[in-house]
Amino acid sequence: MKKKGLIILFTFYSVILFAEVNYNAFFTNKVLRVDLVLSGNKTSQMASVSQVYEEKQWGGRTTKLDEFHGKGTYKYDLYDLNTGKLIYTDGFSTLFQEWQTTDEAENIERSMENTIYAPLPQKDVRFVLVHRVDGLFTDTLLNINLNPEGEIVRPTETPDSKTKDILISGKTDECIDIVLIAEGYTKYDEKLFFEDAQNFADALFTSKPFAENKGKFNIRAVMSYSEEEGADDPEQAIYVKTALNSSYNTLYSDRYLMTNDLYDVSNYASLVPHDQIIILVNSEKYGGGGIYNFYSINSTRGRKNQQVFIHEFGHSFAGLADEYYTSDVSYNDFFPADIEPWEPNVTTLVDFDSKWKDMLDQDTPVPTPAKNKYKNTIGVYEGGGYVAKGVYRPFIDCRMKTNEAEDFCPVCARAIVRTINFYTKGD
Repeated sequence: MKKKGLIILFTFYSVILFAEVNYNAFFTNKVLRVDLVLSGNKTSQMASVSQVYEEKQWGGRTTKLDEFHGKGTYKYDLYDLNTGKLIYTDGFSTLFQEWQTTDEAENIERSMENTIYAPLPQKDVRFVLVHRVDGLFTDTLLNINLNPEGEIVRPTETPDSKTKDILISGKTDECIDIVLIAEGYTKYDEKLFFEDAQNFADALFTSKPFAENKGKFNIRAVMSYSEEEGADDPEQAIYVKTALNSSYNTLYSDRYLMTNDLYDVSNYASLVPHDQIIILVNSEKYGGGGIYNFYSINSTRGRKNQQVFIHEFGHSFAGLADEYYTSDVSYNDFFPADIEPWEPNVTTLVDFDSKWKDMLDQDTPVPTPAKNKYKNTIGVYEGGGYVAKGVYRPFIDCRMKTNEAEDFCPVCARAIVRTINFYTKGD
């Protein structure tokens, strides 16, 4: 009888210990936005808080709040200050971490803006920001208390803009909310931007597995007004006045189109509920970029613009890595050979069991030769993550490798579906 009682008691406390965090018990329907600055060089970094804001409507998940999905180079946690309970966690990556792998980072220090989001807590919380080092979250950059009723939290400033619903499939707590933000569109281009927003939203749902999950997405567009069209192009000595100050030649890569003005991006995004931010740039030059839980961006008139749009969203939404290795980039040792990448679609074979090994046919050799015999076979093909040796991808061709690929490969598609389910109460 005593043993039975102990089992019942243990089970009771296990249920309490592992019970899912109740959103309504800890959070409001508003947003906690933390503007950060990451500073440092190739081997060291620090984080500081620039400002903490309150935004009007949370568009993120309301379940699985204390579950970490394993993605991102950074991880942040909110703990209820009264009980010490973990009540929210998420991960993200940054342009700063990419810059750290460049030659420039060996010689100078830089600072870059970053913004992260969480549901606004009802009571005081402890905010912890941790950096992943050698594959593990061991470098704590911030450990501070936040008071949602104190002066540190204030409403964001609303910029001059106009919003429009592009696709509304359901409630914000049941769907993934995407915001499309205009960049390089003048007041005369308002109609053009909303047409572009509709066209690119439609393009997303021509791609599997987004097509069959269209009903799990909401998409809204925010028109920001730029003084001039386009984006900066330093290599051509072109500088234009735009709302978000986007620029080609990011990290000295001509086609890498990004912006460092994250706070301005966040101010426009704050006008609508959002999980994901996509910036559409009114430019004819090929280019784009995407970083996990950061944002994605691409030109709307450049060649293969819709393929680039979907590719970059693969980065920012599902944390997919680039699978190409023949194009020039500024990175050095982006995926160290002795560390298993967290990205779901590349491996160094250090811990292949954690990747797509379960999807391999037992007769498929590892590594897999990139021969026509295996053209449509899930395998382990050498070359990916910007290098020809030591990093492996799951398919000979994929949307994450080339613009000519028909679609995402099965491994990338599975990662996307898992991300959709994580954010929409799916299995």
